[in-house]
Amino acid sequence: REAERRTVRPWLIEPSTQTHALYLIGWDEDRAGLRTFKIERIQAVTVTPRRFEPPEPGSMETLLRQAWDIIADQEPIEVVLRFVPSVADRVAETIWHPSQSIDRQPDGSLLWRATVSGPIEIRLWILSWGDEVEVLSPESPREDVAGRLRRAQVRLDACPRSGHVHILRTGRAIRSRRSTSTAARSTAPDEPTSAPPRAASGPAEGRRRRGSAVP
Repeated sequence: REAERRTVRPWLIEPSTQTHALYLIGWDEDRAGLRTFKIERIQAVTVTPRRFEPPEPGSMETLLRQAWDIIADQEPIEVVLRFVPSVADRVAETIWHPSQSIDRQPDGSLLWRATVSGPIEIRLWILSWGDEVEVLSPESPREDVAGRLRRAQVRLDACPRSGHVHILRTGRAIRSRRSTSTAARSTAPDEPTSAPPRAASGPAEGRRRRGSAVP
């Protein structure tokens, strides 16, 4: 992606607990709105002589309360999720967002609601629950999560069956059958099958060879 030039009034530098990165939050004069920039992606900075008024005291804190993590520049949406009974207690015992509300259902499931700034960040949290959560609304995050799960299933179906693994070595994929014996030794395709086994150089070498199918 080609770099873009922006003129920004820097208001806040905030760490993210999800991405373990720093973000610059400020007013983007080119887009006339609040924007969030990942600092690691900023290639160069030039300080202009122009000055600007800082935001009203407490306004940034109020704005960040809507964010799931760090992004507060999107339109707030109400997210409604249904968690299966087996994880209902785990979800209910934690305050995930300041705006959340919970409603236990007669079947043991849990309805969870919160108003967050856009669906980008909360999507990762939803996906972390796998098949134990269902997105009831809005429709856009529901379709997004469902589509990602379907694509993951397609990739899993394309993987080799249980009992086989793929090992990447020298740019080639090698198919190797798992063995229940810790003393088993696999021979890479580029090694002659008649070659004598190499002697271990010591205890550390022996441990390394037992822990890996390919030296």
